[in-house]
Amino acid sequence: MKALRLLKEQRIEGILITPCYGNEDIYKDYILTMESLDIPIILMDGHIKYGNFSGACIDHIKGAFEGTEELIKEGHKRIAIITGDMRSSPAQERLIGYKKAHEFYNLPIEEELIYYGDYTHESASQLTKKLLEQHKEHMPSAVFVSGNMMVLGCIIALHEAGMKIPEDMSVIVFDKVETLNIIGMDISYINGPTVELGRTGMNMLIETLKRKTKQQEKEKIKKTTLMPEVILKGSEKMIKE
Repeated sequence: MKALRLLKEQRIEGILITPCYGNEDIYKDYILTMESLDIPIILMDGHIKYGNFSGACIDHIKGAFEGTEELIKEGHKRIAIITGDMRSSPAQERLIGYKKAHEFYNLPIEEELIYYGDYTHESASQLTKKLLEQHKEHMPSAVFVSGNMMVLGCIIALHEAGMKIPEDMSVIVFDKVETLNIIGMDISYINGPTVELGRTGMNMLIETLKRKTKQQEKEKIKKTTLMPEVILKGSEKMIKE
């Protein structure tokens, strides 16, 4: 909120914001501050309660559904998930997509296979270790990791346990991990069009500023949803019986 007020003092003409998550009581003050600026604001890939702003987002439900679907089509019947921080809408929507895929293919949703993370590789590492310990007798054959930072922790934990991907555990992650490409580790991922997201948000802001400059009637709230794409690299394969 302090940063927003500072921007207004600097006579900024427009703002692009990637909303984050936090205490819901703060949201109300945050929204009031944004609305009081009287500056065009475009949101990118995030949801802020109590407010209504134009913006662009990625269809996280569709991406998670299709990523989970690819695992199911490979023959996986028990698929674990490591979520992001559930205070964020992308984490919530990715879990919804995971569950919807199970429902669509008549697979049971096992609550004990849902591990709640926080988008850090440390949490994913600990949760992967917990998963391996808790399911020694009936191990899931695949894990859906809800964020690209977390997949690093998951891979480290699997490696420390002497497990190979996909021979011992199949893996798919939401968002591309450039580091893995550099070292030649092929992990399947759901590609959120982040570059297109930024371009779309900027174009929306430019159009809003043009209308304001020409003193045209204020444009109605506009929301654009971008579609993700599943990129298969082989880590989703069902190798073990």
